[in-house]
Amino acid sequence: MQPGFCRNCGEQLQADGPFCGNCGTYNTIESPQERTIISPLTPAHANEEPTIYSSATATAPQYQPAPVANPITPPFPAARPPQPERPTSRRTALITLTTIALMAAGGGIGWKLLSQQGPTGITSGGNSTRLTGTSTTTANNPAGTGTAPTNANTTPATTNTTPATTTVPGTVYIYRGHRGSVGSVAWSPGGVLLASGSGDLQVHIWNFKTHRRIFTYTGHSQDVQSVAWNRGGQYVASGGNDFTVQVWDALTGTRRMIGQHTDVVWSVCWSYDGYYVASASKDKTVRVWDVRTGNNVYTYTGHTDAIYSVAWASNGRIASGSWDGTVQLWDGLTGANPFTYKGHTDKVTAVDWAPDNSKIVSGSMDRTVQVWNTASTLHTYRGHTGMITSVAWSPDSTRIASSSADQQVKLWDANSSHNIYTYAAHDQQAWSTAWSPDSALIASSYQDGNVRVWHPV
Repeated sequence: MQPGFCRNCGEQLQADGPFCGNCGTYNTIESPQERTIISPLTPAHANEEPTIYSSATATAPQYQPAPVANPITPPFPAARPPQPERPTSRRTALITLTTIALMAAGGGIGWKLLSQQGPTGITSGGNSTRLTGTSTTTANNPAGTGTAPTNANTTPATTNTTPATTTVPGTVYIYRGHRGSVGSVAWSPGGVLLASGSGDLQVHIWNFKTHRRIFTYTGHSQDVQSVAWNRGGQYVASGGNDFTVQVWDALTGTRRMIGQHTDVVWSVCWSYDGYYVASASKDKTVRVWDVRTGNNVYTYTGHTDAIYSVAWASNGRIASGSWDGTVQLWDGLTGANPFTYKGHTDKVTAVDWAPDNSKIVSGSMDRTVQVWNTASTLHTYRGHTGMITSVAWSPDSTRIASSSADQQVKLWDANSSHNIYTYAAHDQQAWSTAWSPDSALIASSYQDGNVRVWHPV
């Protein structure tokens, strides 16, 4: 095991075991190469409820949604050093001592008990764990693999041969801190920060270089469904079950605007120039907002059912995927020159543009991922056994990532129909996936409240 840090007292662990020499705490090992990084954003006192900030004298700023588009400038506390997490409980200490005795007596029995014991002192303060996961490669199996679907609205998929299990290349980081399912994750344009939106009503901003959560935005009153960065990397747009789309400063929480739908906002995206935000809603509309004024400058009403995903190309065109089974392309500010794609056989749940704007990738409840242009369907990827929850085209144009309710994230060759890699290091539904700007990393979010960052092939 690589030296890590104790989850209880923060002292560095030795390389020969998971027990802290300072306080005696057992630190659960998720893999032989786990390295825990203590977050500075944990409770300062043993009986304190998990909060955003650890200081007893400074609390997290709260932002309540308002029906006006006026900036809100709350106080932002200065950074504080890491605080120790709550001490080990008597029950945990007793289990640890008993387990040590069993290990000394029987070896295997004791280790089995240790492997089943939960982490000591972990709170929702936000931390990152570095470990090695598992994946499946499908060099000889273009169709990929999957597990039994959990969504009743999906259609049967083709049967595939199970490939061999291999090690994920590089390192996997797990970011913990949310207390609800994480529905969306997005990289900042510089590739340093990550935004994650969750069912706990919060958006967390993580620093990938330090693996620390540096800010939490609490402006939504219900689940956050989607997050997106502007191209300058200063602002985040977020949409959620409170029917709002909000734009705010990623490091201070200063809100620039708030827009209102009449139903859940499922997806948000920015225009290339950073002046506009588009929001897709269950109310069957896509609304375009001028961030400078907060005004709704255009509303697209071409779909006949809820709109689940929206993406804005650098050429000004918007792609919107709907539960009416279509993807529609149209001018982002006028709705002109609409085009409708009807290649899927069920509800469309995800869309993205190729970096050169020449093609679109879309995912559906029919369990397929399709690449197409306005002339024809170019590729159809089959292998997922649950609904497709997100699709993302790599910035270098070579690969496509898709997440699914089947608990897997698959990578596809963008120029063929081959599944080149399957990441399946989790037992929870994968809701969102995003490429880092250099195409070297993928962030994926899960139903259990975790965000994973990993190295693709």
